[in-house]
Amino acid sequence: RFHLKKVENDERRSQRENAKVPVTVITGFLGSGKTTLLNRILQEQHGKRLAVIENEFGEVGIDSTLVEQAERTTETVVEMNNGCICCTLRGDFIEGMQKVLKDVRARGSHLDGVLIETTGLADPSPIASTFFLDPFMQENYRLDSILGVCDAKHLMSQLSEVRAKSCVNEASEQVAFSDRLLLTKTDLCTEMEIRGVVEHLRHLNPFAKVLPMNLKDLEQPIPVDQLCDVRAFSLDKALEFDATFLEDDDHMHDSAIQALGVKLHGALSQEKLNHFFGEVLKRYPKEMYRMKGILDVKGIDERYVFHAVNCHFGGTPQGHFEEARESKAVFIGKGIDHVWLIERLRDCFTDPKSGVLESNVKTAHA
Repeated sequence: RFHLKKVENDERRSQRENAKVPVTVITGFLGSGKTTLLNRILQEQHGKRLAVIENEFGEVGIDSTLVEQAERTTETVVEMNNGCICCTLRGDFIEGMQKVLKDVRARGSHLDGVLIETTGLADPSPIASTFFLDPFMQENYRLDSILGVCDAKHLMSQLSEVRAKSCVNEASEQVAFSDRLLLTKTDLCTEMEIRGVVEHLRHLNPFAKVLPMNLKDLEQPIPVDQLCDVRAFSLDKALEFDATFLEDDDHMHDSAIQALGVKLHGALSQEKLNHFFGEVLKRYPKEMYRMKGILDVKGIDERYVFHAVNCHFGGTPQGHFEEARESKAVFIGKGIDHVWLIERLRDCFTDPKSGVLESNVKTAHA
């Protein structure tokens, strides 16, 4: 009886989530190709009903013809020209999302998704946080993914650009936040250069899928199904990252933003984990950009899946372990003490003496 009740609850929860409109936040450095990508998505006949929210500096939209063209393939387009979504237009952003649904429902139609284009200097986390905090957003939309658009030709120099101590490297931050990384301008690079950029991205953000693409090749359609409604931000989605990431200790040590990957063999204490996450969020409320993982928690038969953006945390028991019970997680942040983090994680084992922790920080295992 308990099992049947649980199945019914899972089905209802799944139905509620499926009824929400998936939202893709498009971020990326200035000139990386976000507008070109949006133009092509809105012009190509992919059969999706998409709404677009643009965000520009200044008073004039970047491409008025884009809006005219969009009438064929989208339900509504909301332009915001008075500033940055994640800064001064936070309230208007939510009003814009309300307008999208109101317009669509008034026509008796539906949306397959919403695309939000940010400016090149926009930190995506304030936008992402609205899906955690605002009741209307929680009820009607789900954050599907953060898509980072990267200029393959200039990305390496952008990532290494030195900033003042009080400033962040926006390109590095956007890569760290992303669930999908679209690598543009590949036609301007050699195969060796592309491989180098892809390797660099995978070590900066090991759980983001990298999609190389030449946006100028009009004969090659945009793979909308790989960019929209991919559930990269869903707690239903298992943590995915290259297992070889744990074997490397020679990459990205020159970057203030680094990724820590861990695997833990042994049951974890729920009480100790609660304390651990509380400590992490208290110590690094802004510096810890992303946390994502699957945990083997004592007393819980299912996997405990968690996902966090800055201090906004979500987690739930979700699905059974397919093979051996083990925990794995990725932490991406700026100036994070990885040795401290690993030692605090090690304390979360129900039996610290028998628990085994692997990571890509070899100095923490001496």
